[in-house]
This record gives sequence, structure tokens and C-alpha cells, in this order.
Amino acid sequence: MPRNYKIARKISKIKLKDAAETLGISQPALSSWESARSSPSVDALEKMADLYHVTTDYLLGRTGAAAASEKSISPQLASFMNGQPVWSPSYGWALVKSDTKQLLLADATLIPISDAGKLYIAPNLFTMPKYPTEEPLPKTALNDKDAVWLEPISSDIHLCEELRGWYKILGEYAENQNGNRFSLSSYGVKWLAFQYAPSDSN
Repeated sequence: MPRNYKIARKISKIKLKDAAETLGISQPALSSWESARSSPSVDALEKMADLYHVTTDYLLGRTGAAAASEKSISPQLASFMNGQPVWSPSYGWALVKSDTKQLLLADATLIPISDAGKLYIAPNLFTMPKYPTEEPLPKTALNDKDAVWLEPISSDIHLCEELRGWYKILGEYAENQNGNRFSLSSYGVKWLAFQYAPSDSN
């Protein structure tokens, strides 16, 4: 059963050396846990869970689809959720890498998001932003909408937070009240549009 130590640390955006220092262990020891060459003590496991804000069951790989959202999401929806954990029945927990459209698995391998099959989000295990859960609008429907909820596709989490929101469709562009623009020609590559904001659709 794969352990999720490394994924939990990466989700928390904590460097290996900083995590090791906080846990009071050496970097090689933590690296050994993450590569499954050795195992932490129960006390160390609990400290890791506290540091990464996850459950010990998650760290041990015992949490499955039951801990994830009951609603599956498509690979297209997952493509803009950079750095967020998703559950794949075939591969277990993984992190989304929007820039390469891949999933980082617990054993550090990368697979294309499109190869993962059904995916589920994990709202009960992590603090994460709300995302739309309905399928994105087809590009052909954009000109029929006065405004759409836009989700950027980027590995820059801060940029995505800044740019996501309501946009008006103006000819060949989607533009928000701050003057930020996305070209319709980059739809599905740099951004996706939705009919409802995350709070409206949950």
C-alpha cells in the first residue's frame, strides 16, 4: 500500500529540509520515509499529520475514494486544479500538475491526467479553494453568454487566484472588470469557462 508522505508535504508546500527540521529528524531520514526505504514511528507519524494538516490514515494510504468527493470530475476539470490532491481508483492519491497536464503519484511517477480515468476531489482532507464541479462550457457556447466564471490553467497558484472570477465575453476575448483578458483562441489550453461560480454550484 503506497504511503502519501511526500504528496502530503508537497500539498502543504513545505520543502524537505524545512519539514525535517520541524519534525526534528534528518533530511535523509525523511527522504527514506518518503521513498519507503524505512518507516516513521507512531509519534513521528502523528507529528507529520499535524504538520501537513492531514490524517494519519491519509499518510498511511488507508483513505480511499470514501474520503473523496462522491462526485467524479473529468480530466478536463482537473486540468486547472494545480497542486491539488485528487483520487484515482486506479492510482490512488495524486497531485495535479497543470503546466504539464500530468498527475504526480505517490511513488513520484508522472502520468497524463487523461490516462487516469475517473478522478475525485478531496474536500474533507485538505483546505483547498472551491472549484466548479460542473463540466466546462463548450467553446461554441461562449458567445451566447453575457458573463462566465473563468478558471485559468496554470501552475502559478497565486496568478490563478488573482485571475479567476467573472468575465464578460467581448468578441474574441473574455475580459474582467480589472481589464484582464483571455483570448478565445486559447480556450481549453489557458482557461476554461463555467456557467456558475463555485459557491453557486456547490
